[in-house]
Amino acid sequence: MRHYVFEMPVKTKPGEPPVTVKAVCRHQQYRAVEKIVRKLRTGRTVDDPAAGQDERGGVIWHTQGSGKSLTMAFLARRLHTSRDPQLNRFTLLVVTDRRQLEQQLAAAVRVGGSDVRVAQSRSDVEGMLERAGKRGGRAVVFTMIQKYLGRIPGVVGTGDGESSDDRDPVAEFEAAQERLAEGASEEEASDPTPGETAVDEVRRQFSECSDSPYVLVLVDEAHRSHTSVLHACLRDSVPKAARVGFTGTPIMKGRLTDTGRIFGLEPDGTFLDSYLMDEAERDKVVVPVRYEGRTGPAGVRDTDELNAKFENLIAELQADRQARMRRQLKPTSRTVAESRPVIRAKAVDMLEHYVTGPLTGGFKAQVAAVSRSATVLYRQMLEEARAELLDRVVEFDPESLRHKDITDYTWDDLVLLRAWQYQEILRRIDFVPVISAGSEKKRGQWREWTDPVAQQQHIERFLEPFPQLPPDNPWVTRRTPEEDRAPAGSGGSNPWSGSARPEAEETRPVAFLIVKSMLLTGFDAPIEQVLYLDRPIQDAELLQAIARVNRPRRGKFEGRVVDYYGVLSDLAVTLPAYKGDGRTLRSVRSLTDEVPEMERTARELRDFLAGIGITGLDSPGGIARGMLTLADETVRSEFDSRISGFLTALERVLPHEAALKLIPEAREWTLLQKRVRRHYRDAEGGEFSVRAYGRKVRAMVADHLELPEIEQVIAPVSILAPDFDEVVGRIPDVQESAAEQVQALRYHLEERRRTEDRPVLRTLSEELEAVLEEFAGRWDEIKVRIGPLIDRARQAEEVDPEVADLTPGEQQLYTKLSDRMTEDAAFDLPEPALLRNVTVELAAIIERHVSSAAWADSEASLDSLQSEIWRGLRKAGVKARDRGREPLRNLSQALTGHAQRHAAAFRTAARGQ
Repeated sequence: MRHYVFEMPVKTKPGEPPVTVKAVCRHQQYRAVEKIVRKLRTGRTVDDPAAGQDERGGVIWHTQGSGKSLTMAFLARRLHTSRDPQLNRFTLLVVTDRRQLEQQLAAAVRVGGSDVRVAQSRSDVEGMLERAGKRGGRAVVFTMIQKYLGRIPGVVGTGDGESSDDRDPVAEFEAAQERLAEGASEEEASDPTPGETAVDEVRRQFSECSDSPYVLVLVDEAHRSHTSVLHACLRDSVPKAARVGFTGTPIMKGRLTDTGRIFGLEPDGTFLDSYLMDEAERDKVVVPVRYEGRTGPAGVRDTDELNAKFENLIAELQADRQARMRRQLKPTSRTVAESRPVIRAKAVDMLEHYVTGPLTGGFKAQVAAVSRSATVLYRQMLEEARAELLDRVVEFDPESLRHKDITDYTWDDLVLLRAWQYQEILRRIDFVPVISAGSEKKRGQWREWTDPVAQQQHIERFLEPFPQLPPDNPWVTRRTPEEDRAPAGSGGSNPWSGSARPEAEETRPVAFLIVKSMLLTGFDAPIEQVLYLDRPIQDAELLQAIARVNRPRRGKFEGRVVDYYGVLSDLAVTLPAYKGDGRTLRSVRSLTDEVPEMERTARELRDFLAGIGITGLDSPGGIARGMLTLADETVRSEFDSRISGFLTALERVLPHEAALKLIPEAREWTLLQKRVRRHYRDAEGGEFSVRAYGRKVRAMVADHLELPEIEQVIAPVSILAPDFDEVVGRIPDVQESAAEQVQALRYHLEERRRTEDRPVLRTLSEELEAVLEEFAGRWDEIKVRIGPLIDRARQAEEVDPEVADLTPGEQQLYTKLSDRMTEDAAFDLPEPALLRNVTVELAAIIERHVSSAAWADSEASLDSLQSEIWRGLRKAGVKARDRGREPLRNLSQALTGHAQRHAAAFRTAARGQ
């Protein structure tokens, strides 16, 4: 347990300090760590003449979002807290290639209790490894691959002092396509392997740091080709180290040989441990990710006329200059993606998609743009789109849709309804670029978006939930329009201003992070549900980016990747290195793939209901008849399971038009479930809540569940409610009215008997079942006989005037004592005044016991309490007729059980609350 449980801080509410929770490993984390430990214990080192290479390593392939950072933390804790001296002396060297990953991994390992050291340079790494395997050398050392290797000639990537935003994704994508066209393999085209010259050039910078076999190198994102360069350098600097590679991205088939050479594969050619995407989805470790394409033509109207005018302009130039002008002015995919009109159109569509989807669940979004300038332009265009949408909301009357069939809603109807409902949040949200500083830094541009301190603040605001979401039912929402409808800080038309935007008094929640390459990998944000993709991206990097939205969160049923660049329209182009790998391609599925699943679950639910005789729910009395048909608890359980599957599938597809077609039936089925759960008191407390449904589903069906004409025929849950008889009396159908009384009484008696099995409650339960058996199906007779039983149940709840001034706990104890002595023929029931005094004395004894520091719900504490209750009864003069000890012992035991069940109430009374 000490290896796989540790405390870690978790932030639960914005503005409040984090709370400390205990992190416990998942099964795949435990399995992977134990396999690594077994290899470290049993694998041969390079010092063994029979070993060709170190045999203590392997590859851990755990899918994105499954907790690789915590797996490393558990591994460090497992080794460093082990009593085995062969394990606890290991120095762990964690090698990653991105700052965000380094920070995330270091934070995870630090909470595990290990000594964490972060190297800032190659000399730092060398110094930290000098004591590896020796006293004082046990630690976890983090370093970034760029700092360890520097720039690798001929390999796409970044070197020391550079960032991922310095890369040109368009140029990389086009270069990969050219390499494919020239006959290169898919793996080489996507991720070129450095040549021997490049490897030798890098290796010359390194010397041996440690020859200890007690160095364990953990390589994060071990799927990349330049891991081979790392391998060469590790052979020079830590030649006897064990090596374990971690990856959440499937390794390209052509790279398996290299992977086996670097880390080692199992004898059957498999990885040391695998945890695939479908396993993680089944375990609810991640949510499924679906993509949808929203690309559109980005051409120019009247192209022929424009071309003709251009040719006229260059007609007088010489032929070679005409050709040069045509080449220079030919638009590229990047210039189109960076153009103001195109970004404006996409920003409008993104905002509408966000308002009708992720915002309704309280989730946030990320935009991946083609360049730094495009990210800043996206901010301006999103703010302008928001201002225009809010202007339209002012003129929008939601009542115009109140009685309109949901299947007749237009896209504009949905957008305006949701924007109206969420306008208080919509007008305050912020759209924030997070980019690295490039050449623009010298000109002072984009300081707010490139400053690391400001970036961290933006990211923290992004990770926090929205302050408060509107009610689920849009029809009960009332708004007071604000005078200023423009979003704060929208600024002028020049998005390149270097001046910082003045801070508003109210901290604006960040809803959109707009990036180029930053935060597309190694960024863990459960609150993010959608990634809007507007840049080329391919193979492993694409799979990593998609996984940004698969982190689970309450109410999050799926992640979305919305493609505005055409990246996902042809997976054979963007994922060529995984061609034929069905397991990988299954993790990248279109949103339209969910429509058949939704339709299947709807059809099966429809057939199930028809099979038990429930049809015509939209007809008069249809819901009531369906409710009475579901009397059998097993059948109700099956109904709950089927409707849950359907509503989950519906949540994933909304607001797709195919889902809107099923909303009328969804409303009928959810109303039936409400009536069933209220009538049979199946839900906790006998109440019904739509909180189990997704927020998008609730938004579509909630108004139907709250209509007054429906509410008035559903009786209050409790027979003790003052208007219970009145509401039941308004139900015109005798069977439904009598059935409501039966279920209400049965629920009341069952609830009371769970804590107080009083004789009167047992008698009423027996009489109720006798009436139902004698008059089975004759609901008019049942209704006549059920009324007196309900009256007697209410009388049993009335407080004896003798103890009306006592606390609720003392009143319950008085009733318990009275019932037990009445039921046991060995006792004569004392006078009410004496019984009251005994009750007060016993309550004081119980309060003192359960409030003491020594109290525990254990056999010793209960025995002590029973002994003192027995003495209290004797002292008060309570004794059996025959002076025997056994009846008094049984009575004190029963009262002790009552005290145990109600210990919390007695403690509250002891505190005077």
